[in-house]
This record gives sequence, structure tokens and C-alpha cells, in this order.
Amino acid sequence: GPALLTAIGKISFGSHLKVSNSPAEIMQGINRDLCACSPDHMFATAFLMILDISSGEGRYALAAHPFPLIYRAQSRQVEDLSGRGMLLGVVEHTPYQEYSVRLSPGDTVLFYTDGSVEAMDVNQKLYGRERLSAFVREHGGLPSSELLTRLQDDQTTFLNGVSRRDDVCLIALKLRSER
Repeated sequence: GPALLTAIGKISFGSHLKVSNSPAEIMQGINRDLCACSPDHMFATAFLMILDISSGEGRYALAAHPFPLIYRAQSRQVEDLSGRGMLLGVVEHTPYQEYSVRLSPGDTVLFYTDGSVEAMDVNQKLYGRERLSAFVREHGGLPSSELLTRLQDDQTTFLNGVSRRDDVCLIALKLRSER
């Protein structure tokens, strides 16, 4: 099941990262491996970024994963890290595109799984992407660990005791100024 798919994906990622530094090529390799080895009707979403922290230049590829959010420190605005890409493990010879982004010192990228925005309160109201984006706009200048703690607290308050139906993974990456 899901644990096997995760294990195959992790091994495949490590293997392809050793032979390529292209997010699109790595994603294509992982997709081929999952198509060949995963149980029937299993698929995965993914986001892969290779970031040069000295220049702020990032290259990335998507596989039907929620678009990460970028908090731009200078403008205090939030942008999507958007792109296109098919689910992993569905069609063996799927091409993936590579996209690029430039981060500036102080910018924060929030990576999250769909369980974050699809969390529902007692009235069946979704937490939603708009609320997540507004939260990041308001708190994106905080240190990454504090941003994540406050976001988890906000989601817990929103849920008001309702159990989540999906797992959640949140990762915040802040590009620091050079010392």
C-alpha cells in the first residue's frame, strides 16, 4: 500500500539524484520507477526543488502537488510557485517540465500537503488555500519554526476538535541574508 509506494519513491529519489541535477529528469525517473514497481492504482504527488542558497536560484518540477507559497519579504506579498505535472506512477513515459524561481534574502517558501488546505471544521468548511495564503502573508516574516508553530495552532483552532481526514506535512524554508 502507501508505505510500499513511499519506500519505492524514497529509494528512487536517492538513486536519480545521484545521476542528475535536473528536477524534471529526476521526476521522470521516479515516475518510471513507480510505474514499474508500485501496486496497482497507487500514485503520488511530489514537488522537487534544487536551490542554490548563495544565489537564491531555484529549479523545480511538480507532479500534481499543491503549489508551494512564497512570501516575498520585500513586498510582503504571497505568490504561488506554480507549474504543471502529472501524478507519479500513472503513465510511464510522462514528461515533466522544469521551472525556475529566484528567492531573495528574507523570502520564505511554504511547502504543504493537501491535508493542510482540505482540513474541514464541524460545519464542513475547508481551511482552504485562500486562508493559508492570507496566513502566510500575515506571518511570513517570522522565523520558519515560529511560522510553522503558529500555522499549526491556527489550523487546530479552525478544526475546533474535529479530526483530520488526511495527513499533513508542512515545511518552511527561509532564505537568510548572508552574514
